[in-house]
Amino acid sequence: NITGKVGGEPQHDGWHSLWTIHAPPKAKHILWRISKGCLPTRMGLQERHVPCPLSCPLCNHDNEDDWHVLFGCDVSIQARQTAGLELIVQPIASVS
Repeated sequence: NITGKVGGEPQHDGWHSLWTIHAPPKAKHILWRISKGCLPTRMGLQERHVPCPLSCPLCNHDNEDDWHVLFGCDVSIQARQTAGLELIVQPIASVS
C-alpha cells in the first residue's frame, strides 16, 4: 500500500536501497526514472500519444529512446566524457 506497510509491518524492496545511497536527490531521482523506464524521451512521448518528432534533438541521427539518450547519442557521450563520467557510466556488456 501507499504507506509501504503490509499487515502493519514495513516492507523494504530494492527501491529502499536506492533512496538510501549517499548521492544528491537529483541523482537518485534520475536513477529511479532510468530504472523505471520513465525518462521523457521522444519515443516514450509517442507511446503516450504525444505528437512529436522521433529523432534525437541533440544529434538528429537516431530515434530518441532511453538507450540512445544514455549511450547512443554522440552529444550525450561527449558530455559524459567532458564531465569525466565515461568510466562510471557505461552500458553493461551483453552476455552471450
